Amino acid sequence: MNQTTIPAPRVSTALWRPLYEAANKFAEFQAWRDISDMVLFALKDPVTGDIGYCNIMGKLGEFFAFAIYRGESGLECLMKVSMGEYQNIEHEFVQVSDTLMAEFCSKEGLEKEDLVIMKKLGIKMNDLGLFPCFRSAPKGSFPWFVTKNEVRYLTFALQCACDAVEQYRKDPSVFFLNNPCRFRLYTPVKSLLKGTSWKIETHFSEPSFEDDEVVDSFRLDKRRIRNIVKANREKKGVWEVSTVFFPGSVHDRERPYSPRVALMVDRDSFYVLGTKIVLPEDNYHHKICEKLLEIFEGAPHLPTQLVFSDAVTCETAEPLAEALGLEVAVEANLPAIKDVSKSMIEAFINGPKF
Repeated sequence: MNQTTIPAPRVSTALWRPLYEAANKFAEFQAWRDISDMVLFALKDPVTGDIGYCNIMGKLGEFFAFAIYRGESGLECLMKVSMGEYQNIEHEFVQVSDTLMAEFCSKEGLEKEDLVIMKKLGIKMNDLGLFPCFRSAPKGSFPWFVTKNEVRYLTFALQCACDAVEQYRKDPSVFFLNNPCRFRLYTPVKSLLKGTSWKIETHFSEPSFEDDEVVDSFRLDKRRIRNIVKANREKKGVWEVSTVFFPGSVHDRERPYSPRVALMVDRDSFYVLGTKIVLPEDNYHHKICEKLLEIFEGAPHLPTQLVFSDAVTCETAEPLAEALGLEVAVEANLPAIKDVSKSMIEAFINGPKF
């Protein structure tokens, strides 16, 4: 069990109770026996009206959960998972998605805050030997305890999920399995007699998978550029440039987060030329350019080519590379970066090897 240093959001017992009741009812359905994690349905947040996309995990019998991927970006991340675009699903996907989740785990997987709430409510272990655990992970943040509005959202979502399971078992075709852009949508309807119920609609959404991020030009320091050019150092080899997410959480803010780590690695030798921590609010494309400029000033030689993992960083760095006579390219597979990031994650989890 992890030690937490940031207080969890305050949520009243009156809000927690219906959430745990909905979670226990959902667990009793054992939907993961019949439904794969690629069967999706949509619902509207009863507080904001925003649309989330939901799936059920547990078909392999290893991890049991219900998740909401918030917004069109959440759906896009989910689709990218199915296409195998994330090299390290545990550390990368968690940081780029906006997720709200109900997981069903053993008591050892709970935090003390979870145990306090369950004790107040008198929650017992279900027939599966599992307890519900609720977490929120907005984009760029580490999974953390849910807020009161997220409790409302999850309660409604789990109630809808129970209905979705029943309908799927009767007729899977109502989930448009042959049309990945069409979704069964649950829209909340408030009633004085029934509280919040729902109506069923059909929702269409087709992720563009286009990077709509605007390139913010990096301002060149002409004096520093002149000094690098004046040194007239040899150019050889290829340097790979990318960012990876730090495989742990930092607890110095209102909620935990995982910063990016910018990496510059020589492709032939796998030698790490430089690293830089990038905070969530930083423009990481600019931070990479700043670090590259710093490395260029002290390196014994320059590369002939810089290879980036994404087009926006490449375009941001292009004026810097052009000023120094370097080629740039974008490649999906960066073997040196992949090896170094894997070693970094292993060292964090298992400790350094001596």
